[in-house]
Amino acid sequence: QEAVVRGLNLSGFTIPSPVQRAAIPLGRLGADLVVQAKSGTGKTVTFGAILCERVDRSSAYPQALVLAPTREVALQSRDALAKLARALDPPALRVACFLGGLPVADDRAALASGCQLCVGTPGRVRQLLEEGSMAPGGIRTLVIDEADALVGGAFEHDVLFVHSMLPERKQVMAFSATYPSRTLARIETMTRSPQRVAMCSQNTAALRAVRQHYLLVDVPGGECGPNAPSDNRVFAAVAFHQAVVFCRSAGRGEALTRRLTSEGYPAVFTAGTLPQKKRMDAMDAMRRFRARVLVSTDLTARGVDLERVNLVTHLDVPRDASTYAHRVGRTGRFGTAGLSVTVVTTAELSRLREL
Repeated sequence: QEAVVRGLNLSGFTIPSPVQRAAIPLGRLGADLVVQAKSGTGKTVTFGAILCERVDRSSAYPQALVLAPTREVALQSRDALAKLARALDPPALRVACFLGGLPVADDRAALASGCQLCVGTPGRVRQLLEEGSMAPGGIRTLVIDEADALVGGAFEHDVLFVHSMLPERKQVMAFSATYPSRTLARIETMTRSPQRVAMCSQNTAALRAVRQHYLLVDVPGGECGPNAPSDNRVFAAVAFHQAVVFCRSAGRGEALTRRLTSEGYPAVFTAGTLPQKKRMDAMDAMRRFRARVLVSTDLTARGVDLERVNLVTHLDVPRDASTYAHRVGRTGRFGTAGLSVTVVTTAELSRLREL
């Protein structure tokens, strides 16, 4: 317990956030959890603290598994867990990350050499379980991170397969900022008498510390394209450390990235269609402050923690309220102040107000 506290201190936590205070004691007791908390309130460290205590470091086989919807979220969770584990007494807790799009041979080697805590995307984890490279018998704790993206959508089939491969008696913990009713119903079938930890309601998932505005523009064709004057109007009017700009089209995003960089706002672009190395390089540039602006599709709307971001701009109205809430949550991390601006045409304004 003292070693875990040291790890928390090394990770920047000297006092627990509300979700950590509520959920960590229940998780340490072995209870199944359904945790709902706003973005940026320390959910990753919550399950990390629980896992660090529950893993037997004297055994080399996998004992805990964290599923994440994107490679970016998985890598971020892996790094956070490894940082927590650094303070533990020997033997070391070994954390490995398993991602689709990267060589599966590396994953097999990591499992063969021994790791206790596995983080991965559902498709790759399923592949490793199906081929026998990942032994499921010792995995007694399953974390479903960003649960609303993993259960109820395209990943659900793989998640249910992974869940079925693990021992019947296991601890299951789900974490998300929002829980659509279908997602919640499905998760409850995967858990045993789960303890509900709700730090926010469905309609207040966006952080209160984020001021939310819209910028009304009218451009030919009714669209806010990469050449619309409104793009830089926001940056010129607002002092910001770093910003995330969301747009649906990859081509539009790449064009905007080039234009912002040429106009003095060093920018990088990321999307699910890019090679993994380019996606990792873009996130690294933001975290090392080599870039001030991340232009992105909704790939980074969920779970990605960029602590210097205090401005989010939407160049299109998100498809649903949940996506909007997750996008907005990229700023206002841990209660810090942030600003969200949605660029809309007159035709789009009513839809934004509905969200």
